[in-house]
Amino acid sequence: MTGVKAVIRNLEQYDKRVETEVAKALRTNILKMEAQAKLLAPVDTGYLRNSIFSTYSGMTATLSAGAEYAMYQEFGTSKMLPQPFFFIAFERQKEQLLADIKKALEG
Repeated sequence: MTGVKAVIRNLEQYDKRVETEVAKALRTNILKMEAQAKLLAPVDTGYLRNSIFSTYSGMTATLSAGAEYAMYQEFGTSKMLPQPFFFIAFERQKEQLLADIKKALEG
């Protein structure tokens, strides 16, 4: 069984490279989603827009809106029509994110 150690070593390097590229794709795309959500957010005082932020670490990325009324803006209420901004930002960037991850996996 010559070469098994070399194959295992190559697979480990491949895994690390793929993980690095996927993490890069997540980071790039979550920042674009954040920017898009901020552009789309309705503005009165600017509090909602300023409360939108993203975090990323390794293979995890999160987009959040810290304003306590963000979900009411996004989905509306019985007395207010929705003014979506959050999921629109996600939907606009989703295909690019998936394409970037696919590219990273294909190497």
